[in-house]
Amino acid sequence: MTKTRKTIVAVVAAIAVLLIAAAAGLAVYSSAANSYSTQLSRGAKYLQDGDYENAVLCYQRAIEADPDQADGYIGLARTYIALDRLALARTVLNEGYERTGSARLQLMLQTYLDVPGSETASGETPADAVTASLALNTDLLNTIAGSTFNEYRLADMLDQETQGDGSYTAVDAETGVQLEFFNTEANGHVIDANTGRPYTSLRPNRVTFADLSVLFGGNDSVTLQQLTGLKLSNVRQQDDSTHGQVITFEYEGCQARIACDEDGTIHGGSWNEFLPAQEVGPEVEGNLTGRLVNAVTGAGVPNAEMEFRGQGLVQTVTTDVSGNYAANLEPGTYTVTINCPGFVKEEIPVTVNQVDTVEELTISPLMAEGEIRIVLEWGGSPSDLDSYLMGETDNGEEVFTNFRNKTCTGTDGRVIARQDVDDTNGYGPETTTIYDINGTYEFFVLDFNHTGTIASSGATVKVYVGNEPPVTINICSDAENQWLVCNIDHGEVEIINIPQNRPTRGSTK
Repeated sequence: MTKTRKTIVAVVAAIAVLLIAAAAGLAVYSSAANSYSTQLSRGAKYLQDGDYENAVLCYQRAIEADPDQADGYIGLARTYIALDRLALARTVLNEGYERTGSARLQLMLQTYLDVPGSETASGETPADAVTASLALNTDLLNTIAGSTFNEYRLADMLDQETQGDGSYTAVDAETGVQLEFFNTEANGHVIDANTGRPYTSLRPNRVTFADLSVLFGGNDSVTLQQLTGLKLSNVRQQDDSTHGQVITFEYEGCQARIACDEDGTIHGGSWNEFLPAQEVGPEVEGNLTGRLVNAVTGAGVPNAEMEFRGQGLVQTVTTDVSGNYAANLEPGTYTVTINCPGFVKEEIPVTVNQVDTVEELTISPLMAEGEIRIVLEWGGSPSDLDSYLMGETDNGEEVFTNFRNKTCTGTDGRVIARQDVDDTNGYGPETTTIYDINGTYEFFVLDFNHTGTIASSGATVKVYVGNEPPVTINICSDAENQWLVCNIDHGEVEIINIPQNRPTRGSTK
């Protein structure tokens, strides 16, 4: 073979090698791109369904496939935020921003996770940030100072419940806060015989912390000097015959007593007790008592006029600042008409028994024209019923709301429907509001724990169309774990009221 021919053969072979390598590289690139988009799609589905473990894995794989794209970091950070693991979310967003320079990642940091000025350029925490970190967890302390049993229940702070002889104790698994209700001369009977739980309007007699660091900004030790710089009243250190040295203070009428060292230092595990002020109930005492509740917030409705008619008499009472009411009525059936500015006027039947009766009543705030509100209420058992709304708008937008997917938005960002309140401890209300009635929807209820006793819950659903009095639907007698309540077609309510198996999404709490 001549030298020229050998050269041509070598060049052709080299070109072939380059083409093969290029094709292989293209295949690898295509595979990586496909893997990235696939993992993003899977991660989004797992996140929507509440399967956070698999969502984390998918978003991590997406980042590995293409670390220069922002969406993988955003999805992973959102998953960590849903898990309340904010430190991990912050780390992911920082790493993603350093790698991609994405303005979206920077905006997420600024909007959700960053505390401006919390660190210096060298990464050290400045003195003013240390002081800020010692601020009280005022949201938690306000809850302790003023919340009733019903408000703790609506805030899902009633884990590990136990009942003694005339007493009741519950521990919030997330914060370690323990609530104790027990008989005193001031509040008399505690336990409602119908529910086996404290009356809804009661405040706990005593609240204790397993770890005080949740109250003091994550700090394991706090000094008397530091406490005096906070917005507390009557801060002092004194002797206690049982607990040695204690620091006492007051906040919003709540008295706190916490064991400390001789030098006035409180540690995270120190003995403590918080004694909320026992609010005086309505001036009128009666055999019918209870609370009037806002269907959208779960809070008490103050200064509402309630007129009871029945048994040949009329009696009018007004709710107090916490929404509590009391009436003196003979046993029998009554209709209560509720008038309160900003709420739908409503007539609700109530039955007064021979013994003291407690009734928690729910009313709906006024709505804009073209809105519908659905309110689910039930008894103490089963404890966790869940509301589901499923359907489609006239624009072809899929609508689905439940405890996991509380807000459904359209392609233009408008809110189509929202679950306002999710109750996991019995009674309700559990509330869903539809803002776009131009579509067809189905509303159904599931027993989350599958006890098979949903029919015995005494559940009712009230459907408010605009600001007219609601349509009330009582649960069918043969429902076990599922209840198909009604259809809503362009604002028209069709009562179905049958037991029904339904496909669900995101059924993990």
